[in-house]
Amino acid sequence: MKVDNCALSVFSFVTTLEYLGILICGRIYGLHRWDSSSYGPNDLSDIPWMIDSVQAIISGLLAYWIVFELHKADKAKGKVTRIPRMKFKNFGSAILFFSTLFFGFISLFAIREYNEKMSQVSYMFRKTFWQYCSAEVPIWEILATSVIFGTILAIGFSKTPESEKKDDGNSNNQIADKEDKKE
Repeated sequence: MKVDNCALSVFSFVTTLEYLGILICGRIYGLHRWDSSSYGPNDLSDIPWMIDSVQAIISGLLAYWIVFELHKADKAKGKVTRIPRMKFKNFGSAILFFSTLFFGFISLFAIREYNEKMSQVSYMFRKTFWQYCSAEVPIWEILATSVIFGTILAIGFSKTPESEKKDDGNSNNQIADKEDKKE
């Protein structure tokens, strides 16, 4: 199977949305369960980070395969699809940008959990946010998840000067092939 930029973007999008759906609806707010006792905040330390990541990646791979086949059929009909991408100096800076973005998003839930816990604890036992995070929040799992999904997002939605040259070469070849077919 060849690499297709359109399908890679769909893979990144579906994988990230699937993971965020699992994280927010299922794990943070408990909406995936049927019993009424599961509603409300869960601890970030109780979340199976890597299992949820693998589930989301499998969903993304399935979406990649479907879109790849559909895009291959569209290419045979002569349709060209362009996906907007962010331009970065190199792939490492793209991964760093998307990982930081993802880590910041998950940090919002750490802040939310801290506020929820500290509203229940009496004033004399309060910890600072940083003390709470170092004791209660699984920073290494969140960091690993952020790097995984930052890399996935960078693959799907970034371009570097090297990839632009490859894309320009491929699109020029496709244009030349179309012109040959017309003649």
